[in-house]
Amino acid sequence: MKKIYIALAAVLALSAAASAEVGIGLKGGIFQQDNNLQSTFAFPAGSGKISDDNFFGGVEFIFQDYFAANSMIGFKIGGEYRAPLKMQNTMVGDELKNDAFTFPLTLYYKYAPPCTPFEFWIGGGVTAAYSKWTYNPNSLVSETTDSNVSVFPHLKAGVELRMTDHIGIGIDGGYNFSAKLKEDFVNTFGAQRDLTGFEGNIALRFYF
Repeated sequence: MKKIYIALAAVLALSAAASAEVGIGLKGGIFQQDNNLQSTFAFPAGSGKISDDNFFGGVEFIFQDYFAANSMIGFKIGGEYRAPLKMQNTMVGDELKNDAFTFPLTLYYKYAPPCTPFEFWIGGGVTAAYSKWTYNPNSLVSETTDSNVSVFPHLKAGVELRMTDHIGIGIDGGYNFSAKLKEDFVNTFGAQRDLTGFEGNIALRFYF
């Protein structure tokens, strides 16, 4: 009898594992951001240039499993690089740059009925952001760097077209809360890059 129970447990475990999916995705998109460089450095009109491109790209790793006929639960963790924020004051020759790497962890529910190729998901989680500031006062002084890590919450949702059992194309949207990246080494100015706001991306996902 004990052997039967063990065999049944093994079958149930294999059945559960058979419904689970792991995946990897490649994504690219745009995001909302703000900064205080203009007011912080207060350079005269025409003497400064700020470059604040708002595109990003990255990868994501996915695990999800069915817990009902049409419903899945899962989590994904990503790694993203966001376009750098740059400031150049042409009058005095100083430069400031921020590089930001974000690592979102998202728990989500997915509605995924087998009868349609479209799947819908919604979830939330936290993002860890590694921020590196580089300040170069002028060509005669060596540059200074400052790095820090910030953590902030996010909400995300999306729709995905499963082209095959192993390939999906997704359109995702999200909102970051209180996502401020600050520095504290440029005298006492306190330059800040704010990633609070909406973002969206397109993703190509492969499932195994």
